[in-house]
Amino acid sequence: MRWLILLLLVAPASRVEWSESHEIGILLPQGWKIVQRDRGHTSFVIEGPVLGDGIPHAELHRVAASEGADLTATTTKLLESVGKRPGWSVTTRKRKRIGPWPAERVGLTFTKDGIRGRARFTVAWMGAHYFALEMSASARMFPGGTFDRMEQSLQTRWSTRTVPALGTVEVPAGWKVERDGTTLGIVAPAMGATPAKLRIGPAPEAPPRTDGTKAGPKLKLLGKTRETLETREPIRGDVRAVLIRAAGWQGVLFLADTTREDLLPVFAEILARVRTLKD
Repeated sequence: MRWLILLLLVAPASRVEWSESHEIGILLPQGWKIVQRDRGHTSFVIEGPVLGDGIPHAELHRVAASEGADLTATTTKLLESVGKRPGWSVTTRKRKRIGPWPAERVGLTFTKDGIRGRARFTVAWMGAHYFALEMSASARMFPGGTFDRMEQSLQTRWSTRTVPALGTVEVPAGWKVERDGTTLGIVAPAMGATPAKLRIGPAPEAPPRTDGTKAGPKLKLLGKTRETLETREPIRGDVRAVLIRAAGWQGVLFLADTTREDLLPVFAEILARVRTLKD
């Protein structure tokens, strides 16, 4: 029996299951099954094979967050409700990433019917919403490796938009796209008080002014990692403008200092998905 359990845990994952109402996907390991899908805020209820003293239980659901709330505040609010469960206590809390998306993971212990249990939940900002992946199981054989793989398999849909005369760019689900002539504005859903935006389109022939700028983060565009220029936005002192140019393209990214850590990797992924007409 133990060998069967080990085989189930290390077997290759089967397929991506999608919540059509929430535009979130998860890779389901062999031996695990969906028992409920797309009910209210719940994307999936998932059960695993018998392990230790019980059956592992996992849920993926969309988290209601106040307007403009950041990841830390959203995780703390959820943790407050989980912490009210009798016999539950927090053991760990740390920042993570799922691809380019920011996330926080919390570890917990609990006792139910005299049996010690463990739990984990990860809150991720993905697409246009916050999601929480929770798993609880017997402490004796908690499937930590399986939780890691399910957590890192979370994904959202991307759509392809055309940049006139240049090519295409992919945009995450729930992000707003504004067209201004030959330039696209890609606006992140609200996180914090100041919106973040990428303007991408044809590069003007005149080189950009470099007064008061410094070297910015290196970003990938058209298959190559490139240098950028960064400066403070003149109207909002807490906003930085990052400029990248390559092969007739220009991107200008506006980021607030307070959300830079969370949002920059997502915008970097958008730039990395730019394709020219000949690609």
